[in-house]
Amino acid sequence: MMAGTHFYRSGDMPLPQVLHGHLWPLGAVREQRAYLLLDSARGGEAMAWLERLAVDTQPFSLFQGGMAQALGDVSPYLLPVAAERPDWADLVQSLWQGGWGLFLTASGAPRDLARHLAGFVLHSLPAPDGIGQRTMIFRFWDARVLPLFLTSCPPERLELFLGPVDGVWLPAPDGGLAHYGQRPGGGLLSRHWPPLPDKGA
Repeated sequence: MMAGTHFYRSGDMPLPQVLHGHLWPLGAVREQRAYLLLDSARGGEAMAWLERLAVDTQPFSLFQGGMAQALGDVSPYLLPVAAERPDWADLVQSLWQGGWGLFLTASGAPRDLARHLAGFVLHSLPAPDGIGQRTMIFRFWDARVLPLFLTSCPPERLELFLGPVDGVWLPAPDGGLAHYGQRPGGGLLSRHWPPLPDKGA
């Protein structure tokens, strides 16, 4: 996605501005924090941004115990993000171009949110030979994986998974902006803002 890509939302606005308005809505009455869920296994830009963001905030690995020690260099990290970052536009554009993360909004303490999400990292599945089970890593922090999971979730499973998460904001397959959350009465809320052509194109 090019830096000049725009999106519909009360007019034609740049992606970083659109996303900022959703993560930190003006006049919100409920305390809400914004987070970046970063996939360090993507390397390159992801690792560069992890180091850059860690100067101002504490990263929380979703890998626990021995797994964190053995696989720390490919761990997903949860990082609180401040609304007033001067490099916000660069962060959003890098993520959209590289697909190395997604944004969350949630209430509560960062450590509690990280603990909640870490509980979904490992899953036990029947072994291919039907004898015993094998443990798999569920890469829900991958923007290509999470929408497939959320759209197939029954309401009770969706509520359990999202827990304190109010919304998920991530790159859509067409380069637009996708949002997932829970409807007030239960079930998945899904919205999509398609990209508009660059005015300079």
